[in-house]
Amino acid sequence: MPNSPVNPYQTPDSYLPSLWDRADGGRTNPLGTATPFDANGTSAVAINYIGTTNNLNDGGTNPQGFPYIFEEASDSPTTEFGEQCTITHKYYVDYYSGQLLQATYPRGLPMIDAAGNITRVLSTTLVPIPKSDTGVCILTVISEAQSFATPPDEFTIETVELNPALEKHPRYAALTYQDKYLIRGQTLSDNIDVQETYGAQLALLSGSLTSDLTDLTNEAAQAQELLLKRQKGEESFYLSGYKITYSRYYWGPVPLNPGGYIEDPFETSNVPPVFVTDPDGNNIFAYTSVWNTNLYPNVENPDTPQEAPYGLSWLRQTDSSALVRTWTKVTSTWIGGPLAQWDNELYNPEFQPYQTQRNQGNNL
Repeated sequence: MPNSPVNPYQTPDSYLPSLWDRADGGRTNPLGTATPFDANGTSAVAINYIGTTNNLNDGGTNPQGFPYIFEEASDSPTTEFGEQCTITHKYYVDYYSGQLLQATYPRGLPMIDAAGNITRVLSTTLVPIPKSDTGVCILTVISEAQSFATPPDEFTIETVELNPALEKHPRYAALTYQDKYLIRGQTLSDNIDVQETYGAQLALLSGSLTSDLTDLTNEAAQAQELLLKRQKGEESFYLSGYKITYSRYYWGPVPLNPGGYIEDPFETSNVPPVFVTDPDGNNIFAYTSVWNTNLYPNVENPDTPQEAPYGLSWLRQTDSSALVRTWTKVTSTWIGGPLAQWDNELYNPEFQPYQTQRNQGNNL
């Protein structure tokens, strides 16, 4: 390597070896010194791994006064397949070349081996050899392969308190929007005449307010109970929904889902079944409507696993993306609550007709 401002490690003939390639003097990478062989093809002598006769050395010295050195250690490279494929190359270099290499191979730099496999640099470490008066150092380059499997997917389920308005409780699913409007008007007004007006309209709309309260499908019974609850000052109810996050890794940016619509996360294209299937083959939410029919009324055969949607309704949130080491991590999130927790007009992925009447539709 002549004393020149040109960085030799930025030329094609002087790229550092990547992945399984080695600085072996031309067998897989032009750097380093090839092992001598005798006529029988047997290694004749041990390689001098701190040699000074390689393709970067022209017999001169570097600006620091030491010979140019570049040889790969005999125990290099080391490859490890775990969460990802990590490759560690170790070289003996002169101190000057080591500085050039650290500056030339920063974190994230893409590299390619003879077979076309792509890696990216994670880190470089330059350590002087103790008590060496020739400026010899050990350069360690750790990289990560991008031509193999990405890290495994990540999956979590957390609880999140939703605590919606009392009228959103599934017990009152039969009430129309107009029913609830009248109940709100009767309980919020301090004027007795206004209260009676709302009450009279509610009575005409829902029938007698003295209907059998044990009839879970009776609109009048639901209106009566909701009215009494509101008069007692109960305006919301405890509801701890589920928050599902599913993360996947990619080698580069991918399109992000904007979310904001009702979607079942257990569809084939979303969360893989392996994350939500118990040893009996049931979805882990299959007993939701069995254990709490009051909140998740989706049960016909008590004490047995239920079919989807398990009394649950899911709202997909906006995807997030982050660069993690050398990968792009994309996280999809869903929030689950009782059926009809999410307004179908507002959170439907398709455009819906406008609601133009107060008694149009219901919680379902």
